[in-house]
Amino acid sequence: MSFNAHDSDVNVISWNSECPYLIASGSDDGSFKVWDLRKLQKDIKAKPITNIKWHNAPITSIQFQPREECVLAVSSADNKLTIWDFSVEPESGEAANPDIPPQLMFLHLGQENIKELRFHQQRESVLITTAQDSYNIFKPNFDPDMQSEGDDSDGENERRRMELEAKELQKRLDNMELEAK
Repeated sequence: MSFNAHDSDVNVISWNSECPYLIASGSDDGSFKVWDLRKLQKDIKAKPITNIKWHNAPITSIQFQPREECVLAVSSADNKLTIWDFSVEPESGEAANPDIPPQLMFLHLGQENIKELRFHQQRESVLITTAQDSYNIFKPNFDPDMQSEGDDSDGENERRRMELEAKELQKRLDNMELEAK
């Protein structure tokens, strides 16, 4: 089977280990898509289940989370790693933020030239990333309001504050890049 997945080069793909007919692909244009192979077998021109253009540089790595068919991690040459949960739907009546899709669960900043990401096979949600300047091993906190036992409250609050400032700074930098073009 062969099909036109993206309008530019496809850099990366990932099989879904929990749902073997789903694959994800990432492209040079910063988009990533999730495909249902059953639909493609019936119609080679079938549309992807999901098509997200959130990153603003080529996708460098992509992987479904083991044991979670709806969770996908994506890294890009824009120095961002994102984690998406496609089981999330916008709540009715809730004002949607056009800059942050409801499926975006986590944003990791701080590495330069991210090359690859991988989920740990046994430890749920633990990721490792490789980049030009370092490698990181971390477990994203998907619920920032939740603190696990033994967390340093002041240190945790400071970390959250710094993450919010980093997100705001990145948003301003992205806007400056758009204005320069």
